Amino acid sequence: MKTILVPTDFSQMANNSVLYALKIAKKNKAQLLLLHTYELPILSMQPFPFDASNLYKTIDLDEFEVFKDNLKVLRKIAEENNVEDVPLFHKLSMGDLNYNINETVKKENVDMIVVATSGGQDFFSKLVGSNTDSVIISSKVPVIVLPKDFDVNDPVETIGFTTRFREKDKKALQSTIEFAESLGLRIKCMHAQTEADFDHQIVSQWENEFKNHEVSFFVYPSDDVFETIEEFITHQEIDMLAMVTYKRDFLEELFTTRFTQKVTHKVAIPVLVLQ
Repeated sequence: MKTILVPTDFSQMANNSVLYALKIAKKNKAQLLLLHTYELPILSMQPFPFDASNLYKTIDLDEFEVFKDNLKVLRKIAEENNVEDVPLFHKLSMGDLNYNINETVKKENVDMIVVATSGGQDFFSKLVGSNTDSVIISSKVPVIVLPKDFDVNDPVETIGFTTRFREKDKKALQSTIEFAESLGLRIKCMHAQTEADFDHQIVSQWENEFKNHEVSFFVYPSDDVFETIEEFITHQEIDMLAMVTYKRDFLEELFTTRFTQKVTHKVAIPVLVLQ
């Protein structure tokens, strides 16, 4: 891992995601790239004389000043948490947030994205809400989503990986293993068994294939996938949930309806979304 991208609006939650990413970057000897985007207003017909170019220049300068001031805040946060040695770069872009994220991933060879959510109609709602599939589902790199009120100083020891035991899941599990091993974490894999004729031999096959890594496997009978995931998180003391990209409505419910409204801390954990 060389480059971690953090889109930010400089809110408290976004600053938390920066700190979280800085800690990951330090352990992986990676660099951090901050991305702040803004959009110019759509102007209706204005009375003459009216100079739109001067207005846009003023907005550009205002955004730059806000960006510069908040960078000082982030550098102070880095110093207070002993991660000031992580290379920190920044990018200020005009235009659509999702478009700029995808373009930055391609141009800057980004390896991972870290974003935060407060569960409301704010910055994150552009990513998880009506436009979920714009970045999280379509992203070519792993995305870590931090839930509301998550304490970035809480220890992370165990990653829970949900799987349907498909071939495409093996690649995602391997990516999760590489990420976990870089941070010294263990992995627990869970399959929500909704089918009556599930072949348990496949579990043995996967156990054998990944026997050289600290990975264990669990099968949970399930009538409701969301409730099963919540049970798995609680009983197995999962600190981060990893999953292969699902349909848009699944992720919307996962992030905005079920998990982020839970009171218990064990459910309000980061989610690592993989292709």
